[in-house]
Amino acid sequence: MTTYHTRDEFVQDLIASGFDIDGIDAADLCDRVLTARYERGELVGYECMPVNIASLIDALHGIDARNFFDRTRADFVSVPGHPARPADHVSGSGSRYWYHDEGVIRESDHWGHGIASCTWTLDGAAFLETDAPVCGYCAWHDFERK
Repeated sequence: MTTYHTRDEFVQDLIASGFDIDGIDAADLCDRVLTARYERGELVGYECMPVNIASLIDALHGIDARNFFDRTRADFVSVPGHPARPADHVSGSGSRYWYHDEGVIRESDHWGHGIASCTWTLDGAAFLETDAPVCGYCAWHDFERK
C-alpha cells in the first residue's frame, strides 16, 4: 500500500498507472474518494492518505457486481434455487451468478477457501463440495474485503 502526502502525488500516480474506472478521470476520482473519506471523519485533509485500488473502488461504489469477486469474504445463505433467466456470469469452474440490486445468487458445487481470491462459505461451512450444485444468496453489504 502506498501513502500519498499530497493530492497531486496521488493523481499523478493514478495517471501514470493508466488507472480508469467508469470513465472517471484521476483527479475527479481522487476528489471523490477524499470527499467520501472526509465526510466519514477518516481524514482531516489530504495528507498521509493510504491507498489501494480495491479501497478506491469500494469508496466510490461499495462492493457490488463490479468488484465482489476480488479478494472478498462472505457467508452465503442457502436458497432453494436461482432465477428463471440466464446467469449474468459463469465462472471458469462452472459456478453461475445472478445479480440483483441488493445482492447475488451463486450456484456452485464448491464453497469455502480458495474461490479465486475469495473465501465464500455457505451457511457457515468452512469447506463444502457437493455432488450437485447448490444455490446461496449474499447481500452486497455482507461482503467484506479480505
